[in-house]
Amino acid sequence: ALAREGATVLLVDIDAELRGTILITAVRHGDKDEIDILLAAYQDSSPDLQQDITTALSATKDPATANRILTKALGPDGFVRSQDVMRWVALFLRNHHIRAATWDFMIKEWDWLEDVLKASKAFSYLPTYCAGVITTKEWQKKYSDLFGPKKQIKAMERNISIGEADIKARIAWRTRDEAKIKEWLKQNA
Repeated sequence: ALAREGATVLLVDIDAELRGTILITAVRHGDKDEIDILLAAYQDSSPDLQQDITTALSATKDPATANRILTKALGPDGFVRSQDVMRWVALFLRNHHIRAATWDFMIKEWDWLEDVLKASKAFSYLPTYCAGVITTKEWQKKYSDLFGPKKQIKAMERNISIGEADIKARIAWRTRDEAKIKEWLKQNA
């Protein structure tokens, strides 16, 4: 646990080589208090520690917890600096347990996300980051529903097309090879 008898463990005192693993474990097996401690610690931490905290927070398996984290950290009332928003979104999307909650957050906060990211190249790369985690036809439809209408945004047009092609290739690969890989794993387990 990160908190003991009201005293917060100093995160910087945790060996940097182990810190990420310890924080991920705290998020996955701890309770609401660990999340709150990490959210509070993030705001006054060095960039290295912020990255470890973000990675740990994105490791939750609970969609409700992910939504709570994203709502506190990002959005109009969040504390994450604009240059770090894309890292948060990318890390949370990579976790299949909370991907839907992250996607819903992005849709709900799209106007804010666009305002924050538009000034940087991150905005044009958003479709590529989002496409990078999609491997099913269900998620392909979600991608098309979100980004299809946004092809009119000049900064996104090319990367939306690249994302669509990547998703199509990934789904084809999965369709072609998933059964073989599962069989191989079963035989070699």
